[in-house]
Amino acid sequence: MNSKKLLIFLILANCFSGVAQKSDFGNWLIYFGNQKITKKLNLWNEIQYRSYNAFGDTEQLLLRTGISYNLSENNNNILGGYAYLNSKNYNNRIKVRI
Repeated sequence: MNSKKLLIFLILANCFSGVAQKSDFGNWLIYFGNQKITKKLNLWNEIQYRSYNAFGDTEQLLLRTGISYNLSENNNNILGGYAYLNSKNYNNRIKVRI
C-alpha cells in the first residue's frame, strides 16, 4: 500500500518539475549579537556580508552597533547606535557609499 502511494507521488512530482533561470553563486553571511552590560544596558551588534562569488567580491557590507537601555522587563528598550554601509551594484561598475 505504501509503495503504491510512493510510486504515485514520485510520478506526480516528476510531472511538476520546472526550469528556472541560471543562478550565479553568492552568499549572505549575517551575525547578530546582543550582550548584556548591566541590568539596564545592552550592547547590540550586527554584521552582514554579501558577495557575488563566495568571498572577495563584496556586493554589500553592513556594520551596525549600538547601546540599548531596557525600559521594562518585557524587552521594551531604546537603542542608539551607528551604521556603516558599503554597497556596489551587481554590474561592478558603480560604487555607492552611504
